This record gives sequence, structure tokens and C-alpha cells, in this order.
Amino acid sequence: MIDNDGTPLTSTALRSKFDTARENAGNQKWQLRDLRAKAGTDKDMAEGIRASQDLLGHRTETRTADYIRHRIGKRTTPTK
Repeated sequence: MIDNDGTPLTSTALRSKFDTARENAGNQKWQLRDLRAKAGTDKDMAEGIRASQDLLGHRTETRTADYIRHRIGKRTTPTK
């Protein structure tokens, strides 16, 4: 990742930017590591577990199934 001026971000700078964004959003519960699981979950819901497995780099579907989070119900289309 790079900063606005094109210089590479250090891990400290990335952490600082994330903490600032989280505070500005008013959410103190999210952690930086939650973003990876969210990306995997979103990919699973949109394209299926195989696509999520590829995104996360897991060797087995079982590992991906343990990693993704199904806290909300599956999205469906209306019946009418």
C-alpha cells in the first residue's frame, strides 16, 4: 500500500490510518484483521465458496468455511 504522495506505507502508518478511520466512523469494535474475514465472506456471498477460497489463498474449502462469517442471513431475491 502507498500513501497519498506515493510513498510506501509502513505497518505503523497503516495502523494509524486504520485507527483514525475507525474512530471517525464511531466504531470501536472492528479490528484490522476483521477486514480479511469480511472480504472472504462478501466474496462467498457474491460468487460462492470457491471464489472465496481463491481470494483467501486457502488450500481447502473446509478452512475457508471455518474462516468466513455468516452472521447475517443469505441474500435472496423476492418471491414476487
